[in-house]
Amino acid sequence: MKVAILTGGFPSEDNPSKSIFNFRAVAGLQKYTEVVVFHFRFWIPGRKAIQRKFYRGIEVVVVALPWIPVNFSALNAFNLIIWQRLATSLLFHQLENFDILHSIGLETSIVTAAIAKKNKQRHVAQTIGSDLLIYLPKMEKFF
Repeated sequence: MKVAILTGGFPSEDNPSKSIFNFRAVAGLQKYTEVVVFHFRFWIPGRKAIQRKFYRGIEVVVVALPWIPVNFSALNAFNLIIWQRLATSLLFHQLENFDILHSIGLETSIVTAAIAKKNKQRHVAQTIGSDLLIYLPKMEKFF
């Protein structure tokens, strides 16, 4: 079985404490199945759109996508629509051979749902209470 973990937070050499719980979960899963992490990051000039790395024995595909930094629900929904289209286009073939897509976080789950639907794959979404109670009500009227 192959599992793709799609997340906005994962440790790296320059920030080893970032989302350490995601690292621990992947390290645990890796004992039983093949796991690849797809780490969504904001695009900045000079950062490649897709870059493959390894972090402590875990394959990590860093996916850099543009984001307009504002705190306005309609524009954030627009950002997510752009991410859905770009991520689907960039990752469609890279993700088609995975048995399960596992997304972590509300924004990543929205993007992954579009990819899973297009690829006709199983998708497990992992969110926390604030994602569902605070952010989802703000975004759902735009989708």
